[in-house]
Formats: sequence, structure tokens, C-alpha cells
Amino acid sequence: MTSTKMEYRNAAQAFDAAIAAGVLSADQSSERYAGAYMYMCTVSGEDQFKNITTRQYLRSLTPGFVDVGTVTEYGLTQKLSSAVRCF
Repeated sequence: MTSTKMEYRNAAQAFDAAIAAGVLSADQSSERYAGAYMYMCTVSGEDQFKNITTRQYLRSLTPGFVDVGTVTEYGLTQKLSSAVRCF
């Protein structure tokens, strides 16, 4: 089993990076409005966010994001399962 490196960084920096990458949005009318998410942690260099209302997780990736609720491919699901243990 591979080990994942979990760390915590400045939440404002994580949000700024997610908005700049298009993972989250500064637009309040967007479904991905940053104000609707909380920063959870950073796993292996990828920031993890959780929707405050739905409790759905997002992982920031370059150039996009993975919506944990829609991941079905076995290998990626296993990777995400180990990554979300920090929540």
C-alpha cells in the first residue's frame, strides 16, 4: 500500500489557488462558489475541499478537479478512498 502525505496549509492560500485554477469560483451565483466550501487538508500536494451544505468533497487537480461523488473508475476510487481518510 502506498502512503499518502497529508498536511495542512494556509486555507486562504488553498482557496486562492483553487479559484485561480478554476476549481472553485469567486462568483456567488456559481455552483462552485468558494464560500460554499471549506478547506479540509492537502493530500500528496492536492488540496481537498468539502461543500458545507452537501458534504460532497472536491480535490483540486491541475488543470481541473475531481468530484468525489462521481468517481467510478476502480483505481481512482481506491486512491480517493485513501485520500479522504483525513476527513
